[in-house]
Amino acid sequence: MLIETGWFWSKLKIIDIGYTEESIDVCYLKTKDAVRARKIIQGLVVAHKNGIDLSKYEQPDLPEKLEVLGKAEKAV
Repeated sequence: MLIETGWFWSKLKIIDIGYTEESIDVCYLKTKDAVRARKIIQGLVVAHKNGIDLSKYEQPDLPEKLEVLGKAEKAV
């Protein structure tokens, strides 16, 4: 995942490792929101890879837990 920053907006680019020519772009984000989204998505990937059952966590607590997991993973 990449974050491209500009003067006013940032773009979060989600790239599948096996398919580098195609990406999902989420445009017009504030930089802090793009960074938070990247951490949450990385946390989801880490949870999936490690077989972590996310249904055990309360809905309001889940984004914070995923951000912590996402911080632990190297940026892709």
